[in-house]
Amino acid sequence: MILKDAVFVYQMKELEAIKWHGRYHTHGQNDYELHYFVQGAGKFLSGDTLYNITPGTLFLTSPGVKHSIKVKDPGSPITYYALLIQPEGGDQDVEELLKEEIRRRPWYAIGSNYRFFFEELRERG
Repeated sequence: MILKDAVFVYQMKELEAIKWHGRYHTHGQNDYELHYFVQGAGKFLSGDTLYNITPGTLFLTSPGVKHSIKVKDPGSPITYYALLIQPEGGDQDVEELLKEEIRRRPWYAIGSNYRFFFEELRERG
């Protein structure tokens, strides 16, 4: 598994940050993205499905699926981590697991206790 990018967005409230992180975009054909929301409220658009963003939610995005983050209220900014990962040749089991989980349910309420885990990935990535 290759960690291609790891981003921490602290209090997405400035207009330029909202425009950039809120754009409707996709990634490469083998790239999966995980978004873990630490604070704030808004909407996560994945394909044509809209989900609520609350602290402690994790969203999985498949390769080629357009997605976007929408801030509910700039007075309640969103803070989140985004990890862009790419399975390698020997990661077929991991890739099948990701595909199955995303098909079954692309979001999870995992709670707000994972910030340091994501921070560690970001620092080491």
